[in-house]
Amino acid sequence: MEETANLEICKECAVTDPMGLEFMSRATAELSEKGWVPVSISAGQTYGDGLFGRKGFYLLIEAKTGADVALGSWVLRMNDIINDLDGRLSPPRGCRGIIITNAQVPERLAAATSRYPVSFFSLKPDIDADERMDQFLTLCDRLGRQGASSRAVVQRDLVEHIPRIENEHGDGAEESQDVSRSLASDPAGETEERAERIAQEIDQLLPILGNRHPSVLSLRAELARILGSEEMLSSVLSDQEEFLGPDSPDIIETKAALADSLREKGDFSRAAELYREASRQAEFVFGFDNPKALSLQDSIAYAYVQAGRVQEAIALLEQLVEDRERILGSDEPATLTSRNNLASAYAHAGRMPEATSLWEHVVSDRERILGVEHPSTLASRNNLAYAYLQTGLLRRASEILEGVVEDSERIFGAEHPVTIINRNSLVTAHIESGRLQEATRLAEQAVEESREFAGDEHSVTLESRTNLAKIYRETGRLQESINLLEVILADRERIQGVDHPATLTSRNNLASVYAYAGRLQESVNLAEVIVADRERIQGVDHPATLTSRNNLASAYAYAGRLSEAINLWEEVVSDRERVLGTSHPSTLTSRKNLANAYMEAGRLGEAIDLLEHVLADRERILGNEHPATLSTRRSLARVYRKAGRLGEAIDLLEHVLADQERILGNEHPATLSSRNSLARVYREADRVSEAIDLLEQVVADRERILGNEHPATLASRSNLGNSYREAGRLEEAIDLLERVLADRERILGDDDLAVLKSRNSLACAYSDADHHSQAIALYERNLAEAERILEPAHPKIATYRRNLEQAERARP
Repeated sequence: MEETANLEICKECAVTDPMGLEFMSRATAELSEKGWVPVSISAGQTYGDGLFGRKGFYLLIEAKTGADVALGSWVLRMNDIINDLDGRLSPPRGCRGIIITNAQVPERLAAATSRYPVSFFSLKPDIDADERMDQFLTLCDRLGRQGASSRAVVQRDLVEHIPRIENEHGDGAEESQDVSRSLASDPAGETEERAERIAQEIDQLLPILGNRHPSVLSLRAELARILGSEEMLSSVLSDQEEFLGPDSPDIIETKAALADSLREKGDFSRAAELYREASRQAEFVFGFDNPKALSLQDSIAYAYVQAGRVQEAIALLEQLVEDRERILGSDEPATLTSRNNLASAYAHAGRMPEATSLWEHVVSDRERILGVEHPSTLASRNNLAYAYLQTGLLRRASEILEGVVEDSERIFGAEHPVTIINRNSLVTAHIESGRLQEATRLAEQAVEESREFAGDEHSVTLESRTNLAKIYRETGRLQESINLLEVILADRERIQGVDHPATLTSRNNLASVYAYAGRLQESVNLAEVIVADRERIQGVDHPATLTSRNNLASAYAYAGRLSEAINLWEEVVSDRERVLGTSHPSTLTSRKNLANAYMEAGRLGEAIDLLEHVLADRERILGNEHPATLSTRRSLARVYRKAGRLGEAIDLLEHVLADQERILGNEHPATLSSRNSLARVYREADRVSEAIDLLEQVVADRERILGNEHPATLASRSNLGNSYREAGRLEEAIDLLERVLADRERILGDDDLAVLKSRNSLACAYSDADHHSQAIALYERNLAEAERILEPAHPKIATYRRNLEQAERARP
């Protein structure tokens, strides 16, 4: 017997109808001779009037005799049972249902049934019993040969792999991710073949039945769903409403499919409204407690989340979980799906402790009920790893994802989209953990395999390429990152449209790298366009719009437009507190960004006060060892240094560095940043030799880990040059600072603020070495560039002017 391990022999069939019992008794014996084995999922539990398995494929058989006319509810009930079976079997297998009946099957019902994994078998009275049994066995064999290609019409549940919410990045920019991830496993060629076959069937039937015959309408709806065509689905829906009546199950399915199409195009508000209409109809036709009606509630919640209506989604999902536990039980796969989706909504709302706890329970339950290798279990393990990343448990997240990738490769294969999605999640974990070489290798592998399996335009490939661009940015390969992101943006504009949320996300990512690479005006221009587009498309209060406004403020700050940056960040903080709440991670990020801007503007008292409050909140919400908490401590130490509170700055940074070395490791980029910051405070506290020793190690580590041209590497080399100058090692200082300036001008361009700082540092070294003419010439150039780039009130202009005046007074 080749059944899966969790199936047991079923000793008898459940049918009690006399006519059906007579047929089923003989059918059971005949099927057994042909290798079909009666089975049940658990001891004593039966499905329909008989469940039979052969070579990993299952037939569900139910006898419906005594009625005059067959009912659509029979088909829907059997489809729901098949859905349940597919959820219980690990891994899921093909399953088909057969309804044996002597009732008349209306033509409209027969046409609608063709879209479900259900077939009618008529007990025609004018056919000999032996001939009838031969026909039945032939039908069973034909369905068995179709095998695992048969699938139930599945529930429309939330995508299991949730998007990243918001990541704190650099000096205030936040990275956006795609709003949805496709789990489709069919290569484009197979989808095209299916569409072509259905189109041919429609062409054959049109001259005979016409465009609005139930059979043709069913095929048109199927073709429209495959193609994801909003126009075709709208046309079919209009015809179905006119010719099938409002209570037809087909209308509910088509309406939900149209909502799916709108959701894929990023029109989440219209999708939510259509899902609600379909849900109301399903409740009216099937009842409030029907699985179909409950399933549509999950779809409404998904659309709410993506439309920025997170609190509504949470309220809906909390009620849905309660309803499914009451109706189906807490261990039912559909109940677990709704609990998974509720955890996702909690995560979007920044309620990570609740999301993490719920995902931990879902993983445990799915492993117990479905098995560790079931796709839904793998998805929940991926989601739990995401929660651990967000809560700073980087090592636990990486360990889970490494196991998920290994299991996915064994179950689905290395090139399957599910495997690639899980590998992309592991890439993110490696980036967060500072394991950049491993992340690069995995990202390049994901791009290569997704291209080979699905082509350049598949959503999984686009996501893999975006991850690779992020790796290039993190490792200082800025031009490669820009080149890749520009191509991705062009592809998304062509494939998904200029207004699709995923296209806006790609623009956001490109604007961020432009700023990182010193292309400041391009970054600002693009960020301003993104904000305008998101306000128009998604609304001013949508979380994605608030993220883009935060990032525009960051672009202003990079470009030296501090007043505009501060004004915008103050607005964003106020709006995020109102929309998301004061404790949401994104709200805390914007408050930290605002504090950093206050510091750059010389408003040190306000900066210190705000950062101390942000630190207290992050310690309370995230914990003392969360990477974001450690980053906030480092920012606070930086302000203490600027305020001349060097002892407090040193004490705080030494504790941060010790924590990061223990939690993140010695070579994590954040650890290297803290060493760099500590060395700078040592220098200003006249502990120059300690600063030099520390910086020489940081420069060597950053060159080895990030590369010679990474902006962070150049920053450490600049700090080392300044420390050489403070130590009186002027020749070494000038040599190093000249090379840093040349590299920054070449890599970042003349308009980057880091270039202004490098010119000023080199001019100071020239002045200390009595190279007065060179110092004054460089000071003059730097002041002119600063006045051109920065706003008139920027504090750096006053600093550079004062340095020039001092150099002129010191000239013999």
